[in-house]
Amino acid sequence: MTKPHKEQTLEKWWQRATAAIMGHLLKLYCATLRFRSSPKMRDTLGCARRNTIFAFWHGNLFASHLLRKLTAKTSPMYGLISPSRDGAWLSAVFDALNVHAIRGSSGRNGLSAIAETVQKLREGALIAITPDGPRGPMHRVKSGFAMIAQRAQADVIIIALKYFRCIALSSWDRFKIPLPFSKVHADCKMLRCDCFEHMSAEEMTEMLNAEMNDLQKSMDARSDF
Repeated sequence: MTKPHKEQTLEKWWQRATAAIMGHLLKLYCATLRFRSSPKMRDTLGCARRNTIFAFWHGNLFASHLLRKLTAKTSPMYGLISPSRDGAWLSAVFDALNVHAIRGSSGRNGLSAIAETVQKLREGALIAITPDGPRGPMHRVKSGFAMIAQRAQADVIIIALKYFRCIALSSWDRFKIPLPFSKVHADCKMLRCDCFEHMSAEEMTEMLNAEMNDLQKSMDARSDF
């Protein structure tokens, strides 16, 4: 049996201070980006107040900043973040964006993280998940994501981004870093919980995988923003 990963934290004061500075610098950097979203997306996110999961690919983590801007500030937002040391840094940085952390994975060995995420959803929180993270394969939904949505009976909003000037890293997720003052276009699609009510976890995983990839392909082809 595979042992669960031990949660890594930033134990030294200078690590926590550095992460806080990085978080505030990220806020300033994101403020230079020219985010554009469709009226449908603004309405959809503005109405998402309880028991909702936002899903976007790991390479599009900049969507988290847009989510916090467009969603109701009265609803707490949590991100499912890896228990690794990299996840500890990401968790501390996201705290500056007012996104709280649930440390764990939506994979097969992340049962405690799945249970905590379901509980937060039932309490009315908003949850952000990258269903192909933290290690891939790229653009492939993991089964734990479907388990969370079905157990919490949560709506799912999938999100796609299009960058107009960016740097694409050679990492497994082809992580994209938009250049300062560049345009980032976004769109979304709402999947109500009753549309996958009678699906198995495997069927829902395949459906979500197809929907997320179709939305991203459609987004890449659009020029009407």
